[in-house]
Amino acid sequence: MRAYFTEGEQISVWDTLVRLMAEVGVDPIEAREALELDRFGDDVREDEALAAQLGIQGVPYFVIDRRYGVSGAQPPEILLGALQRAWDEAVSIDA
Repeated sequence: MRAYFTEGEQISVWDTLVRLMAEVGVDPIEAREALELDRFGDDVREDEALAAQLGIQGVPYFVIDRRYGVSGAQPPEILLGALQRAWDEAVSIDA
């Protein structure tokens, strides 16, 4: 986020992505291999399909437990309420 929005870096450039991933502790060789092999491509496409299914059209958008969505920049109490509702439901299902 910082690199793209603040520093104007092109995150579509693999060398940039590898460097940024290294900055957060990902091994650069593994990062480059993941890009070259499209290692997480299926996961990304699954996320895109879920976003389309949920009707997500903008950011920020928070998905909780793959079932609840909170659109837009919301106050902390709204996000906390959504998290609590998802937790309560998950706990009642497990009980």
